[in-house]
Amino acid sequence: MPKEKISEILEKIGWVIECESPVEIRHSESGSFANGDIAKEIILDLKNTIFNSTLYKHFKGGLYYYLFEASFACCHEDYDSIDVVIYEDIRTEKRWVRPRNEFFGMVVDNGEEKRRFEKICEYNHDL
Repeated sequence: MPKEKISEILEKIGWVIECESPVEIRHSESGSFANGDIAKEIILDLKNTIFNSTLYKHFKGGLYYYLFEASFACCHEDYDSIDVVIYEDIRTEKRWVRPRNEFFGMVVDNGEEKRRFEKICEYNHDL
């Protein structure tokens, strides 16, 4: 993956490369700092994970990989099944399930309507 694309991905999720040799990166919102092997590990993990992933940002700031959609066979009398999205927190690797219409739906945050999840990048499309 070209160096420019790595920088672009890092910027989309809040990291900025401050120095290329030795590698130093800083998170623009939290101020977290990583250098040397840790910074390289973060970049390598991003390269390996994002390769075939779609990355979404939750309206509260969390970053998640969209994994796949499924149908949940529920026992509610009004529904045969509910379409759900399975997604994973990029930091904790905890997997979540949310009804598809909620995942792609809108929320009101501080009086402003916005998407619950905003697509950040998708391999072969936005990168």
